[in-house]
Amino acid sequence: MIELSNADIRSLQKLIHNISGIYLNQRQCERLKQHISTYISSNNFKNFQQYYRILKTEEKHDEQIHTRELLSFATNNETYFFRNTAHFDALANVILPELVRRKTNPNLRIWSAGCSIGPEPYSIAITMSQNAPLLKNWNLEILATDIDYQSLNQAKDGLYNKRSLQNTPEHLLHKYFQQIGSGYQIDNEIKNLVNFTYSNLQQIPYPRSKFGQWDIIFCRNVIIYFSEEQKRKVIKHLHRSLASDGYLFLGHSESMLGLSDSFMVTNCAGTHLYQKNDASPIHQQTTKPKQTEAKIRSTKSYGAHNWPETLNSSDLTMDRKETREGDKQPISGNLPPNIDIENLIAKGKLFADKGEYQSAANHYQKVIDIDYHNAEVHFLLASVLEQLDSLDEAIYEYKQTISFDPTCIMARLNLGRIYSSAGDREKAREEYKIALSKLQVLPPTYDVQYSGGFSAELLTKLCYKKLEQFPTM
Repeated sequence: MIELSNADIRSLQKLIHNISGIYLNQRQCERLKQHISTYISSNNFKNFQQYYRILKTEEKHDEQIHTRELLSFATNNETYFFRNTAHFDALANVILPELVRRKTNPNLRIWSAGCSIGPEPYSIAITMSQNAPLLKNWNLEILATDIDYQSLNQAKDGLYNKRSLQNTPEHLLHKYFQQIGSGYQIDNEIKNLVNFTYSNLQQIPYPRSKFGQWDIIFCRNVIIYFSEEQKRKVIKHLHRSLASDGYLFLGHSESMLGLSDSFMVTNCAGTHLYQKNDASPIHQQTTKPKQTEAKIRSTKSYGAHNWPETLNSSDLTMDRKETREGDKQPISGNLPPNIDIENLIAKGKLFADKGEYQSAANHYQKVIDIDYHNAEVHFLLASVLEQLDSLDEAIYEYKQTISFDPTCIMARLNLGRIYSSAGDREKAREEYKIALSKLQVLPPTYDVQYSGGFSAELLTKLCYKKLEQFPTM
């Protein structure tokens, strides 16, 4: 396998940013390094330089085989059906009836930008199907776009694992999916409602509906990967793509604050969405983004969803280990050495307690860029990544926690819980077994680190209970 240098990864980091607007942080660069090293070897490139020259050459041509693979490695495909159910409640119960009443032409145009492997546009299509009587004699257009061709192909196949359906109501699962082995195939009726195609939000013009501008745009958990300048450009182009009565859905950790004055933030059916400023709002409670920022708080317990609600970030404390001699330096290398790490951690915890998980993650990542071997911060970052539904990255950070602090029991328990929810019984059982073995050597009253005050005895009982659910095959 070809070994890549930090300079090599920085070159790829810059290239990915130029093409897609996605900025990879230190954690993501480490993962990319492993993928690309394997890819270069398996595709018989002599070295990184040859591979990189091919990528640069492909920039000038339509046939971009290796560039597409690179972007596939760089994009995050962690998603599932009916993610943030309040958005779909608002779509079905408020926005759809309002548009049907208001519009003078029977054309409904919806764009899912950054659709990944397809759960979002298919969730939209299912919502439309559930409201079919309201749309009788209407022309429905649902466009789904992404920068990753592999994701688009998977979306077109419409085959998903149980984890992708974790938030899907049982009656919809039975109505719109057919179980095939361990997977679930979406109904052809729903599949035919969605048109999947390639689009890069860094390139204009944006796709247009065959009926004109879009009535609704979903662009959720996409702009969080862009710089502030790029966010402003994307928001400007999305605004231009919307009809005068159009609505924009962003991710629950994303905000229009400081990016645009062209939208009103609207409180609708228990969630927040953005309405193009030249339209009359669908709800009386509207404010300009500059005046207030919508805050959506989660009722989930911080860092461990199945533990009692008393577990929160203020309980997650430990004496931070000093950086060991010879620690790996961050690839980015652009943060000043005099940053107050303890202050960054404290601010991250404060943001997490307020439900501002993306801000918390940003603060923790700054610490990791400086002190990569800080086990506490890897654990804290993993906790907020769970709240952001970035489960693959959360798993990675819990594993990093364990690599730097093998005694961390809560990281094992949280991994067990994630694997269990995803239906991976074997991995879940392994994590609970390891956690149990570590708990059994502790005094019963021992206050387990990061647990929010739970004793070794209580967590031991919990492990036994969990393991009963996973009998040895």
